[in-house]
Amino acid sequence: MKAEQTNDQLISDAGTGDYMTYSTYTDVYRKAGIDNTVISEADAEAHIVLADAEIDAMYQKSFGNAQSVTEWIDIEKIDEDDDIDTIFLDKRPVQAITTLESYDVTDTLAITWTSSDYWLDTGMGRIRLKSKHFSQQNHRVKCVYTYGFSSTPSNITALSATIAAMRVLIQQVGGLYDEVTSYSLPSGVTVGVGEPYVSSMRTIDKLDKEKTNLIKAIGQLRTSALVI
Repeated sequence: MKAEQTNDQLISDAGTGDYMTYSTYTDVYRKAGIDNTVISEADAEAHIVLADAEIDAMYQKSFGNAQSVTEWIDIEKIDEDDDIDTIFLDKRPVQAITTLESYDVTDTLAITWTSSDYWLDTGMGRIRLKSKHFSQQNHRVKCVYTYGFSSTPSNITALSATIAAMRVLIQQVGGLYDEVTSYSLPSGVTVGVGEPYVSSMRTIDKLDKEKTNLIKAIGQLRTSALVI
């Protein structure tokens, strides 16, 4: 995912045209109440890239399209008589399953499941076998699949633009932004220094509250793989 790259790599990739950000510099300018005469489009886009990486790290998933992932799933029975025929994938929504395989105790491929062997609920990430069951064993099932969104969810776009807008305004007033946790502004800024600076700081505070509210609205999207 994007959050696993360095900041310099993220910004470099954004310039290739292959990197689709969650928001645009137009969204950021609207949130910040400024334009490209204050912060350049290139700087705004760089802040968007870093904002998106922060979001990915926060939720431990990407909100891009067709993200490929390989997941190993433990099959654990609560009762020895249980027949486990259902697993849940960690990343959702699922777009397609590439391979679904079961391995034996020697880590040898035992079964390659085909789409005719199971039902898939893409929204819940649930795979349910039609007539068989998974054998109990840690690291038993390997699933290679793609997940993601054909278009960025609106709340994620808003969160990306909000975080990036905070970044550009903090850059403007010479402050520091610490991802996820906090930000700091230069001390001693008063009306005498200039009304634009005071206005920017007020907007930063407003955006910080908006960021908190958006995170609450989005909810806890990070999930764990379950078996039942």
